[in-house]
Amino acid sequence: MLLSTIIVRAAIALLVAQVVKEFLHPSSRLSAPPEPRALGRSAAERIESARLAAQKVEAERLAAASLEAEKAEAEKVAAEQAAAEKAAADRLVADKAEAERLAAETLAAEVLAAETLAAEKSAAEEAERLRSSVACFDGHSNYIELPISLADISDQVTIEFWAKGGDSLPQASSIFGAHDAQKNRVFNIHLPWSNGSLYWDSGNSGASYDRIKKQAETEDYKEGWVHWAFMKNASTGSMRIYKNGEIWHQGRQKRRALNAASICSVTIGAFGDGNGNYKWCGALAELRIWNRALKPKEIQRGMKARACDLTLENGLVAYWPLNQALTEASCASVNNVSYVTEADIPLA
Repeated sequence: MLLSTIIVRAAIALLVAQVVKEFLHPSSRLSAPPEPRALGRSAAERIESARLAAQKVEAERLAAASLEAEKAEAEKVAAEQAAAEKAAADRLVADKAEAERLAAETLAAEVLAAETLAAEKSAAEEAERLRSSVACFDGHSNYIELPISLADISDQVTIEFWAKGGDSLPQASSIFGAHDAQKNRVFNIHLPWSNGSLYWDSGNSGASYDRIKKQAETEDYKEGWVHWAFMKNASTGSMRIYKNGEIWHQGRQKRRALNAASICSVTIGAFGDGNGNYKWCGALAELRIWNRALKPKEIQRGMKARACDLTLENGLVAYWPLNQALTEASCASVNNVSYVTEADIPLA
């Protein structure tokens, strides 16, 4: 733009110089000189024409400059708008990504919560099933025989369980028995025998054993769940039967040695002679054997608890919850024992 201005100004100067020359040296013109007044007008007109041309060039320059400025401004605005649109698009993409991330986290949290809830529900259902599940014996064809040793028992024993007798009671049956290799009874419980009496046999001296018995009422063995504990202390000669944690019957001077080390099998739901005779009818749960004489408060404290987490300590030498099928390798015979839910069993 500076160059064009210089050129215009130079052209005007040349034109003015030419006019002055012609005016001062008329002989240099080929034709006759015009009248002085006419020559003056012509020079003025040419000066005006040059001035107008220069103005036109300047106007065009200014217009071009303005156009360039407007173009630059438009490009600047367009660039700013493009940058803003890109920033907005980037924010939109970022917001979408964040929303998707949050949605994924929310979904993952919901899935985890649902899985946790389902696991807790399943665990609660399983816990309830195990709490209320009991072993059922039909009195005709099923019992459990376990070839185990109770050598940890010396001169004291307590056998406890929950029982609910079936409709066929009283009948000639044993709910629990433990025998030696010669089939001599070491422990035996009739709950009840066919005469309606409850028998607790303990100790082994060949074919002899200590016994206490008592006539039972129907409600004692078949009209609901009852907790029974059978205790003997050969050192003191005491034998006791506890019903729901309270002494129900007892005997003294029962000093025959237990000889529990001679036990080679335990039978649940039948007489322990290895033949499954005298099968018992009813439901049974939480069978525990201790190598000490439990006190009434101990029986009361533990009888309503599912002791599934008990370890063999504090005198507990054998434990069967009887809330699901026995799968131990030591289980010699299960013989069609079924497991059912008894919601009314008073266990926590």
